[in-house]
Amino acid sequence: MTLRYGVIGAGVVAPSHLEAIAALDEIELVGIAALHRAAAEALARDHHCRAVETADDLLADGLDVAVICTPHPSHAELTIRALESGAHVLCEKPLAPEVREADAMIAAADRAGRLLGVCFQQRFRPVIAAARRLLDEGRLGTLMRTSIVDPLYRPNAYYRSADWRGTWKGEGGGVLMNQAPHTLDLLCHLAGPPATVRGIAQRRAQPMEAEDTATALLTYADGAFGTVAVGTHPAGASPVGCLGMLGDTWEWTAGGFDGYPGFAPYPYREYSEVFFGGDYRVLRGGSWATRARVATPTFRNWDHPQRRQIFAGLRIAKDA
Repeated sequence: MTLRYGVIGAGVVAPSHLEAIAALDEIELVGIAALHRAAAEALARDHHCRAVETADDLLADGLDVAVICTPHPSHAELTIRALESGAHVLCEKPLAPEVREADAMIAAADRAGRLLGVCFQQRFRPVIAAARRLLDEGRLGTLMRTSIVDPLYRPNAYYRSADWRGTWKGEGGGVLMNQAPHTLDLLCHLAGPPATVRGIAQRRAQPMEAEDTATALLTYADGAFGTVAVGTHPAGASPVGCLGMLGDTWEWTAGGFDGYPGFAPYPYREYSEVFFGGDYRVLRGGSWATRARVATPTFRNWDHPQRRQIFAGLRIAKDA
């Protein structure tokens, strides 16, 4: 059976979905719908399908699967329309800015008897899948505590690149709505949903309207507790890099590298090019990879890329 796909939205994430669709068997890419007609037409040429201006035009073709890649505030309306047209829906994260909207989307999927999925692809990373297996097999014992410190740094220029970034109207929020959903999903995927959440969110450093940092205290039904700290702002200016040691460590590896089996590197070329002319690869959060027992030259920044507090050295990979 051939599944007929349609993509709604032609922004920065749409090409990734189009490449994934192209890699599937027994599919037909019907078209791409976007208000930005020129962007839709450019993608349509590359992927040999047609471009249309409205989602309704695309849905009228009788899609089997609709992929929603539009700004967050439009997710609920477009998803519900796609479900009511008879299509299954894969929606980009976050599902919706408001809980009531997410509830309405789920209810629409139930009424239509169709699948509704959210793009939480981090669950399929080998290390996450392995952790999930260990938990399912009961090999890690009883949950006592969870702890996440996830620096999701974005330069100021990121928020100035589009007027919708970091706004309540354009995104429905800041770091919690855009950068941290994968982090929060993995927390719930591995530890289960907390029973209570108490937290604070603020804008501390970024040129944006919504929050750029958030911290929360979690409690679980069985008595376990946890903490979460996320932010897109640069880390503090500690001269000895204390915050960096907690996770906000950036590492550049000279030239190319080979990942050991099961490792998925996280390259951020757009940040490294500013400092190293594109000759290096930058890996977030101190992640790194090379062949087992092979040394690789590295440059470590214990604060954040803009300050160039960089140490040079060697790291040697060992068998996992």
